[in-house]
Amino acid sequence: MYAVVNTGGKQYRVSEGDRISVEKLPVEPGSTVALDILFLVDGDKVITDPTELALARVDAVVLDHFLGEKALIFKYKRRKRYRRLRGHRQNLTRLEISMVSDNPDAKKQIEDKDEPLVEADEADEQETAEEVIDEAADVEPVAADIEAADPEADE
Repeated sequence: MYAVVNTGGKQYRVSEGDRISVEKLPVEPGSTVALDILFLVDGDKVITDPTELALARVDAVVLDHFLGEKALIFKYKRRKRYRRLRGHRQNLTRLEISMVSDNPDAKKQIEDKDEPLVEADEADEQETAEEVIDEAADVEPVAADIEAADPEADE
């Protein structure tokens, strides 16, 4: 399976385990980045539908930031003694593609099959929406408290 992703205004064909150099990304080395997917290819099946691509995921780990090769810019006008030489090195980020998946939730469920998504202790501590609404109804308005405390404010 491979994907075509878009980053830095350029498109890259990636599969799991590939290392690519892209325009510098504002993230620290060692962190994970999700890349924008243009389409996925899995054997004979090509996925281009935006609703299916919304479920797909391409993750990459940032390895390091570095300067690219030097590009020389040479300007020259013949017979005018005009020569200018300049150099440029682009800031780049090296990525390693860690996951290319058309349904990452299914892969995660297979890996975490034994572990429940929410532990039982945490589920008891979480309040439901109905409990929050009931608590909000029990609270009296603040403006009524102010009027009751200061009867001379109306005069």
